[in-house]
Amino acid sequence: MRSRIEFSFLLVVVATSVYGGDCDYCTYRFGRHEFRPSSSSYTVELLATMRGSTEGLSMAVRNDATLLRPEAITYHVGKVLGREPDFTAENIADTGVTFKIIFDAARSETLAPVENMVVGVVRYTILAEGAEPALEFVDGLGNPAVDNRAQFVDGEHSCCLGTVALHKQNEVFVRGDANCDAWVDVADPVYVISYLFGDEADPPCMDAADANDDGKIDVGDAISILSFLFDLGVFLPAPGPYPPGGHDLTDDALSCDQRC
Repeated sequence: MRSRIEFSFLLVVVATSVYGGDCDYCTYRFGRHEFRPSSSSYTVELLATMRGSTEGLSMAVRNDATLLRPEAITYHVGKVLGREPDFTAENIADTGVTFKIIFDAARSETLAPVENMVVGVVRYTILAEGAEPALEFVDGLGNPAVDNRAQFVDGEHSCCLGTVALHKQNEVFVRGDANCDAWVDVADPVYVISYLFGDEADPPCMDAADANDDGKIDVGDAISILSFLFDLGVFLPAPGPYPPGGHDLTDDALSCDQRC
């Protein structure tokens, strides 16, 4: 199994902490950001980690209305569910985006536990050139007010929310492409193991080799890549491993010396 890589991302959101909610059940965070100079806009992935069987969810994302204007949202949860959800409803306002999703109105089908699922992609217009606007998950946004919650089989729970800051960076990579050959395949976990226990040189992009995004290179990264390749429903942390790549979303000591 291989995933071909191309590039176009210019912006990154760096997670600095997690707050609120019940992290034992669910976590919301931001994923890849694609800047589109021709239309003065960029798109932002909204990610969710669910640690139980889920019947539905709601998200509320606030923006600075002087810097950004949300235009539209495209739902991607159907790619993991295997079909489109039975119910979606969104409210797009100057100050943010809120939406609710019900996977199965009859409650006979649930979404299995999943890591870093792309729930949807929001498109924004940039209102202030040169600005680095921030986005944040907040409860009580909109009218009627919407919270960041998920409905599990055992009841409704508020979700842990990642705080973020936007930065421009130069290093673009795809998570899991340890050998920087523009593919995520079995050669990448072999490269990691050779680096750790053999005579392989340092990975050209340490962030790419850090497949599980825990801030270090170890056998867990090789296992994460193999799990992605051969276990359906397992995802690697952003950016990737799908085109076109991006920047590191977490603040750690690893660097990326080569675009890969």
